[in-house]
Amino acid sequence: MQDGWEQAKIHARAAVRRTATGMTAAQIEKATDEARIHERIRSRVCETEDDIRALGIAVAEHTEWRRIGYVMEEEGLEVYNPEHDPTAVRWAREEQTARREQAERARREQAESRGEARPGRADQPALAVVLDAETSRRLRACAAAQGTTPQRLAARVVRGVLPYGRPMTHATEPRPEAR
Repeated sequence: MQDGWEQAKIHARAAVRRTATGMTAAQIEKATDEARIHERIRSRVCETEDDIRALGIAVAEHTEWRRIGYVMEEEGLEVYNPEHDPTAVRWAREEQTARREQAERARREQAESRGEARPGRADQPALAVVLDAETSRRLRACAAAQGTTPQRLAARVVRGVLPYGRPMTHATEPRPEAR
């Protein structure tokens, strides 16, 4: 999975390809020069995280304009078309696959959080835990600090406290409170 920085560069390159679609080699060359100037200007002002991020995006854009110019020359294109750019085609395929995988992961996590059956775990009993507000808040904070979901952290905790690492084979119902 890609972090926010990589995503920003991917989006910047994709935006350049969309802009370049239908442009001639002369137009691409002019856009490359403008991107080079923009990159230089950004490199002179790097005081904050936002400035550094903007410089990284400017570098990615300039690099993509240069790459497109090279592809047009190598492929003998009169106008740029991403469908005739082997690298752009590969990237589009990879991005589509990554989006599909991310959607599938999100779907599985939602199903898990709703307690729906999980493939390969039908023989394991489901465990429902009710926590008080303070414990729930602490579990969420701890999960966020570890970069996971509260459900997964709770599952790790449960696996860690079971005797000898054996799966739980039965669960007892909590006793009703005496009134």
